[in-house]
Amino acid sequence: KEKDLAFVASNQNQYSCVVYLQFKKVGGYQNFLIMGDAGWEAEYELLKDYPNLKIDVLVLGHHGSKHSSAYDFLATLKPKLAIASAGFDNRYGHPSQQVIARLKALHIPLKSTVEQGTLSFVLENHKIILHDRRLDRLWLSRGF
Repeated sequence: KEKDLAFVASNQNQYSCVVYLQFKKVGGYQNFLIMGDAGWEAEYELLKDYPNLKIDVLVLGHHGSKHSSAYDFLATLKPKLAIASAGFDNRYGHPSQQVIARLKALHIPLKSTVEQGTLSFVLENHKIILHDRRLDRLWLSRGF
């Protein structure tokens, strides 16, 4: 039992909840894949199980860490937009420069809560669109 518990503890991000949302009969963004804390292993399994998955918006796994968003995963899904949800000036440096480079190489635009603040997808006039909102807070300034 201890060996099994150690395995689960060391790989718990791979068991993160992954959510696929599809909105029919609307314009704009329709297909969302939210990767939770999943990394490369879960990405591989997802591509194996769902090779024809259609994605408009990909919420990067594990806040865009270097252990998620593999090049082949991104190249296969070809999302119209990638989202990284991470805290401002976080100690891990999420989203990672490696993931940002992969997205740039594949011409996938990135929106990040680090840079844009709150990101919301809203249904307006039968179309799902993205809104961003940044509050003016002293601690959000990198130059203080």
